[in-house]
Amino acid sequence: MSRDPFDQMKSRNPVPEGQAPAAPMGVANRIVGGRTARRAGWPGWAVAAATAAVVLGVGGGMYWLLGGGGSEVAASTSTTGAGVTTTTVVVTTTNGSTEPVIVDGVVYFFLDQIGEGWTSGPYLVPVHATFEVDPGRSASERTLDEAGMAMARLVEGVDDDATSVPAMSSAIPIGTQFQGVAIEEQTGIITVYLSSDFVSGGGSLSMAGRIGQVVFTLTAIDGVHGVRFSVGDQPTTVFGGEGFTIDDPATRAGFEDLLPAVMIESPAWNGAAGNPAVVTGTANVFEAVVSLALVDDDGLIRWEGTTMATCGTGCRGDWTVTIPYTVDEAQWGSIIAWEASAMDGSQTNVREHRIWLTPSTGPTVEGAVYFFGEGDRDTAQSGPYLIPVARHIDPNAPYATALQALLDGPTGAEAGADLGISTAIPQGTIFNGVTVDGRIATVDLSTEFTSGGGSFSMMGRLAQVIYTMTRLPEVDGVRFLVDGTLTTVFGGEGVIVDDPVARPEDDTMLPAVMIESPAYGATVGNPLEATGTANVFEATVSVSLYAADGTLLFDGFTTATCGSGCRGEWSLTIPYDVATPQWGRLVAFESSAMDGSAVNVRTHRVWLTPTGSESGPPCSGALVTDPLVDQPDLPAAVAATRRAIWEAAVACDWEGLRSLLGSGFTYSFGGGSDAIAYWQQLEAAGDDPSYLLAELLNRPAGTVVAGDQTYRVWPSAFVGEWQDVPEADREALRPLYDDADFTGFAQFGAYIGYRVSILADGTWVSFVAGD
Repeated sequence: MSRDPFDQMKSRNPVPEGQAPAAPMGVANRIVGGRTARRAGWPGWAVAAATAAVVLGVGGGMYWLLGGGGSEVAASTSTTGAGVTTTTVVVTTTNGSTEPVIVDGVVYFFLDQIGEGWTSGPYLVPVHATFEVDPGRSASERTLDEAGMAMARLVEGVDDDATSVPAMSSAIPIGTQFQGVAIEEQTGIITVYLSSDFVSGGGSLSMAGRIGQVVFTLTAIDGVHGVRFSVGDQPTTVFGGEGFTIDDPATRAGFEDLLPAVMIESPAWNGAAGNPAVVTGTANVFEAVVSLALVDDDGLIRWEGTTMATCGTGCRGDWTVTIPYTVDEAQWGSIIAWEASAMDGSQTNVREHRIWLTPSTGPTVEGAVYFFGEGDRDTAQSGPYLIPVARHIDPNAPYATALQALLDGPTGAEAGADLGISTAIPQGTIFNGVTVDGRIATVDLSTEFTSGGGSFSMMGRLAQVIYTMTRLPEVDGVRFLVDGTLTTVFGGEGVIVDDPVARPEDDTMLPAVMIESPAYGATVGNPLEATGTANVFEATVSVSLYAADGTLLFDGFTTATCGSGCRGEWSLTIPYDVATPQWGRLVAFESSAMDGSAVNVRTHRVWLTPTGSESGPPCSGALVTDPLVDQPDLPAAVAATRRAIWEAAVACDWEGLRSLLGSGFTYSFGGGSDAIAYWQQLEAAGDDPSYLLAELLNRPAGTVVAGDQTYRVWPSAFVGEWQDVPEADREALRPLYDDADFTGFAQFGAYIGYRVSILADGTWVSFVAGD
């Protein structure tokens, strides 16, 4: 999850005060600039069932929309001619043989552009609608039911929602009457019957727009492949005084000019995203690259990346991406898609859909992804080596969530830990998709995956993917795609992998002693079950377990299935006794054959739990290794509050932190009005707010004067322009921020990461990000 505003959607035009709350793009603006941006209410019809009291009837081979009501359901009829069957149906809204079900559908209106990045327009937008259908009817009858309700909804127009921001509109003239539909079963061609008002007014652009709305709306229904028009009881392909002509039948291909460069088809505007969200669309953009972000109700980016369309740079291609995301409760969010400018990388051709986000339908399970960790200082051989690091995996989408967690990289707490956990996967690599068939995972990554680094770096990133995927029990091997193309040769030095590729029997990417479980940062049971592999003298693996205060809880050894030149598996059950949940250290090593000293040491931080107790969420603050450095120039009240915050953060003392929150305290993590509860939720989800809070307080401090108030702010890099920040103060930000973040700060012109602010009187006022 990105939590820095420069990663979020940049400046949109402010909208009037006094309207309904903004969708997340507006909230992102508010984080960056402090504005109170608000939007008009969203279309109420988008979530309502269409015209439930309407009665549908048939006459002369047509599916008619009638007024009034009836109590009988007439039989379906079919007429056949020239090898084509046309189905017509009579149905009422009462006395159905089966209970109606609600199905999702869409109707197409036009969406105005707003602000920077929105080009030209207005363009078509699919808007969510719901329809009642009878599941007992035939497929053709259900198609006609949906078509009738969709057309009835379409000709109603947007009503007062034209005043929303961005505005929606319809090119269909007011007064147009929908009169019926009929379908040819073999071809999927639907005929729509409209009153003569449909062709009144407007020029060729308006005529193309209204016809396009009908064509896109009807062809969004399964089984409909084309549309014919009958206007005023006359079949026609020529419309209006300017003689606008369409194909017979009309298809979407004839109306691509009504589409934005980047078109989101699903989820529709105001539709439900599902979890993970499967987002589809079309695009005609430079090199077929579509950039996307999913943001929640508080404007926080829950996912960002790119995907590839099937065609680009002059042709329109399809694209799809599966987006795993985490939210604690159902809420409105947005899916935002755009083209990155080939000139300067800025956002162009921006498209945003308001969507309904939901928590995962099942609980996450603790899994792991593979990064690299240096050996323990002064005791291990060379490295870095692969290390499994705990991550929460959605059991409903384990492959996607594991790969996305891998691409997200180590947290700041992990990067700053004793092992200096890192990744060889280049920043900017995008997860395009994954499928599993016959125990082989086919992983599609963007071309950034192959960029930069020598052969060791390339082998490292490949190993990270291979080990992460084959840790899942259903996967034995991995096949690699790069932007959809099967690839077995990587990088300028030509690193070659098998197709598919599996874990090697004795990988040079592994340390001599490898702990596979528990993963680094995992919550462990009591007793602890430890497993791993080793290639050590006489296959003997020594294992120790330490409490948070360094107390030795267990000391023993086990024997691997092979050793002294071959890698074998080992396991050990470790009983231990702790009074409270806490971070501990699981240490596995080889005892030197020469002097018995510990060599090839591997250490995993693990969350220990008392026997028979609930584990509770691990706290990242306990991963802080450096003591709090004195800053003698601080006022006494500020120094005291700083130390109290730091001590509570590293001790995971949530109630202690709560007692330190000042009146009107501001925090960046969203989630309602309880900062502590939300930070605890983030810790449980694998984020590290308490670590970040403590580490920021150990960076140099700056001073900000606002009116009659004086603030001490950590880090000092927040004060002034980024170009004026001393090099030492910039470097002090590592490993919380890296080179890519520094580039973002430079582009923005200021540090816009997280900061902690304390008033001169010692009041803690914020832990917040932005400018």
